[in-house]
Amino acid sequence: MSTKKPRAGQSPEQARIAELEKQIGKLEADAARKDKVIADRDAALEVMGKGVAFLEALSKKNKG
Repeated sequence: MSTKKPRAGQSPEQARIAELEKQIGKLEADAARKDKVIADRDAALEVMGKGVAFLEALSKKNKG
């Protein structure tokens, strides 16, 4: 809990609501950033998987 005093004209409840809304905004932005990192990693893994499959196919072709 915050020990900040409410702004002039705000009740303690209103100040707490404003503080919690600010925290929600930060958490949502953090979650969106992490979602993008996960999506980027998934895309990279997909590309790597296709590269490995391609190299395996070339290897089999050169053996046979």
